[in-house]
Amino acid sequence: EHEGHTEGECSQGEVGQKRHDDLRDAGRERGAKTLYILRMESIVIVLTTVPDAESAKTLADSILRARLAACVTRLPGAQSRYWWQERIEEAQEELLLIKTTDDLTQALQAHIRAHHPYETPECLCLGVASGLPEYLQWVRQETTPHPTADRTDQSSSS
Repeated sequence: EHEGHTEGECSQGEVGQKRHDDLRDAGRERGAKTLYILRMESIVIVLTTVPDAESAKTLADSILRARLAACVTRLPGAQSRYWWQERIEEAQEELLLIKTTDDLTQALQAHIRAHHPYETPECLCLGVASGLPEYLQWVRQETTPHPTADRTDQSSSS
């Protein structure tokens, strides 16, 4: 067992594409159901709420321009009830589902802090246990640096 990994898991550096193919082919040859996990960057979904559609669009666009996420899904109509300054409050909000990689969560959290309209924004990171391999690969691909990516805007405030 490696630090940060459970039995049967391995990092991308420990197992390359050839090993991945060998494991897949070995499972086919035996006719057995083979479970293995290739650990690259883990995919996470980050949740945050914003007060309105304009804030949602502005924050989503700044996150995407910085290549801190592959996709931001806006869900309008969220009704939140919460404690704030010793009172129960209620607010109509938009929920953002931000698809990214685990290695970008700290930068994403800093970006949300710097660009979010709330004093204490919600920022919850949920691990993705499974998904379509093509989609997960797309998230990884779209969150890697591109020549046109503007990652400098991560720490600036608007």
